[in-house]
Amino acid sequence: ETVFSDYVSRLYTYLLELENRLYSEGLHILGSPPNDEQMHKYLSAYFDGKLDDTILQSIVEEEDERIQASSSSSPEMVSEAASIRDLLKQNTNEISSILKALDGEYIL
Repeated sequence: ETVFSDYVSRLYTYLLELENRLYSEGLHILGSPPNDEQMHKYLSAYFDGKLDDTILQSIVEEEDERIQASSSSSPEMVSEAASIRDLLKQNTNEISSILKALDGEYIL
């Protein structure tokens, strides 16, 4: 019974941490890309400490070439973070895509 209680306690703590990390920004506004601070928080939560904060900040500020040259982190992770950044900045296309979907059109 003590083992189960310990497990439930750890699980509860983990779920609270996960909830706070994933939903710290509140609701998303359609068509509004995240600002630099929101982008940094999102990438930081996504990579969960696997990329240094200074590298993440450079990615947010779109200094990709400098990062590739000086980064001791995995080039794949740096590239993935830059791709995620670029995709998140495309949020301005959301409203037009929703209107196309409601019109029965194909969405790219």
